[in-house]
Amino acid sequence: MTNNDQDLQGRKFLKDIVRLETDFSQTDQSRGILAPPAEKPPEKDCARIQLPDGIKALKNCCTDALSDCILLRQSVRNFSDARLSLEQCI
Repeated sequence: MTNNDQDLQGRKFLKDIVRLETDFSQTDQSRGILAPPAEKPPEKDCARIQLPDGIKALKNCCTDALSDCILLRQSVRNFSDARLSLEQCI
């Protein structure tokens, strides 16, 4: 599927015509089929790791004020002057 086809398909979806073309009485939700669980259950032999208390851990690792951290942040990214090829953009 080309980008133009994807754009047209996306525009069609956003238009109100979707409700005229889709039979919403046949969706899983309308038919009473339950949604899958939001999370997978852990494996039975999986070890449980006790995480530290969030507030205590945050106080121990970060003593600076949030505003100071934001003001003092620095970018460590390196950019190239070379242009990207078309293949790299897709």
